[in-house]
Amino acid sequence: MQQFKEKQYELNSELEQHTNADYDYSTQVATVLDLSRRIRKIFESSEIEEKRQILNYLLQNPTVKGKKLDFTMRKPYNLVLELASCPDWLRGLQLVRTCFV
Repeated sequence: MQQFKEKQYELNSELEQHTNADYDYSTQVATVLDLSRRIRKIFESSEIEEKRQILNYLLQNPTVKGKKLDFTMRKPYNLVLELASCPDWLRGLQLVRTCFV
């Protein structure tokens, strides 16, 4: 009987860890989507140093080629950018956004 109780405590602990991880994940997804939605307005109303910090946060390996900025978006914002450019995914993005807000 003791063995079953120990297994039950172990499973309850694992369940709690997974539940916490799910909550943390959904919170992070909601934050990323919210920031992605508002970043242009935030950027436009920011001072030069704040704009630099935003770009450093969002961009990976930025380089200037002539007069053109070349960059890669940092994860997970690269995925948001890919989803935004694909009309088939926009409905899914809207569902996710409204689910977490």
